[in-house]
Amino acid sequence: MNQILFVGLGGFLGSVLRFVSGTLIGRFYGDSLFPLATLMANLLGCFLAGVLMGTIERFPIAPIDMRLFLMTGVLGGFTTFAAFGYESIYLLRRGELLMLASNVLLSVGAGLFLVWFGLWIVEKLF
Repeated sequence: MNQILFVGLGGFLGSVLRFVSGTLIGRFYGDSLFPLATLMANLLGCFLAGVLMGTIERFPIAPIDMRLFLMTGVLGGFTTFAAFGYESIYLLRRGELLMLASNVLLSVGAGLFLVWFGLWIVEKLF
């Protein structure tokens, strides 16, 4: 039960940080067709996932609750792209190249297709 609480609190914090950072970027750069706030959140989230991954590898004494709070909660709420980046690098470092390629191609290719398909269904129904 405590682990659910840690993930939930981290997710709340990450979501709030995502909203605030997106608002600030929007104010600074103005409205734009290019999704700059999303790109910046994804890139920052990936960088922080790498920092956390390296820190946890160097100092494996970090309690599981801290990892759940930071990785799954905060970064998961801030950007799920960080989880994609972390898991892809994990597969690469283990030499699981087929699984890595599958993860990247399916996440990006199938993800984009399913967004398009969902929009298409709504357009056809309404």
